[in-house]
Amino acid sequence: MKKYRGWIFIICIFVLLTAGALVTGVLKVKAYTVAVNREKTDLLNRRMGETMELLELLTRDERIRSADISYQDKARILTDINRDKGYMMIRILDSDMNVYREDTGLASDLSSRDYLQTLYATGEPQVTDAFLAGADGVTINYTVAVAIKEGEEVTGAIFAAIYGDEIAGDLLGDGSANVLIGSEFQYMSGVSADRFGMPAAQILEEEGKTTVPVENILLDFYDRKDGSFWSIGKGKICCYAYAPVENTNGAF
Repeated sequence: MKKYRGWIFIICIFVLLTAGALVTGVLKVKAYTVAVNREKTDLLNRRMGETMELLELLTRDERIRSADISYQDKARILTDINRDKGYMMIRILDSDMNVYREDTGLASDLSSRDYLQTLYATGEPQVTDAFLAGADGVTINYTVAVAIKEGEEVTGAIFAAIYGDEIAGDLLGDGSANVLIGSEFQYMSGVSADRFGMPAAQILEEEGKTTVPVENILLDFYDRKDGSFWSIGKGKICCYAYAPVENTNGAF
């Protein structure tokens, strides 16, 4: 009997050590996941914040505000500035939401764009979800727009378009897969082209069982809360962490 008691004791010690190592491993993976999430979220926060600061500065530029300088010349000034900044474009709009280029002058009427309607109605800076634009119709970009004001009246706007590839580059990480989710809980970046725009709920459900119900995760997205969870499925166990990106409607 003493012999069996010895074996039982050894087995118990082994189980406790294994369980302890497993718990430690789980905690380390979660801590790493949360840290990477924070690092990438902070990177996107800085990018969006710096873009807004630049646009706010430009709205106070005397050349941009001058009534003696044509919108085409103002567009030329912004294009010259952008050569050093590297955005997809920086453009100016008049009080009717017409956008101007340095080569053609009046380019198009953007008054149908929801984010510009909101900008002109509220005067508050706007950041769009990712959308397809450019001459090829397949270039992904994000647009940040800031109002030009006279007192409380919005008399125009300046926007900067950020290449989608730059945001995707910010999401790259060793040993981690990072994605950006939009205001309608759709995948915007960090996913393959065939998954662009897909609902996050659909992809989460495809991942298998999650330790937090998918509807609770989506509710956190809606409430712009941080969180984390595990998924078990397709022969793998994964840890996820998410947090809102400041100055946007996005979650990461």
